[in-house]
Amino acid sequence: VIRALELGHYDLVKNLINDYILKENINIESKLALLFESINSIGYHIAIDPLINDILNNHDINKLSINDKYAIFGILYQIKHIEGTIKLGKSLLLHHHKDELKDVNSQKYISDILLEFMGSNIFIDFCITTFEKDKIDGMLYSLINAYKINRNYEKALQTIDHWLKENPGNKRMINKRNNILESMQIQ
Repeated sequence: VIRALELGHYDLVKNLINDYILKENINIESKLALLFESINSIGYHIAIDPLINDILNNHDINKLSINDKYAIFGILYQIKHIEGTIKLGKSLLLHHHKDELKDVNSQKYISDILLEFMGSNIFIDFCITTFEKDKIDGMLYSLINAYKINRNYEKALQTIDHWLKENPGNKRMINKRNNILESMQIQ
């Protein structure tokens, strides 16, 4: 597959993927290895889309390691694969925010990408639903930005104030609140 990609035989690449990778009972680890090697060797080409779609749609991505998820997320983001980026971003945030992804900046980075790909209204709904069960600090900052995009400063303040009740010393959140107040004065 990789040699065919290198030589520009893209129809052959699709045939090889479809006939030997997807139709056979190839494990997810081997598929990921092929995806990573293909991207690292020659970069992205549409010919590997069947492999990407198989990984996303025919395997439980929630069972992948955080490293594999993050790597796939990065690839999908770079190639602007909207559905896959959203699926991996949600999985990273929802399944790893309590352990490997505790870093607020990493959470915010992923959340900002989700906001970009989902649009503000869908992202806001996703956050509201998520926050009923999980508190993901980095996601909160992106939610506030979504409210700002929609010029819903009151809702942004209500949300910040609610979170500040639980963590009144959060300097970053206080700064975000002050930023919202400044935005309101400009309006």
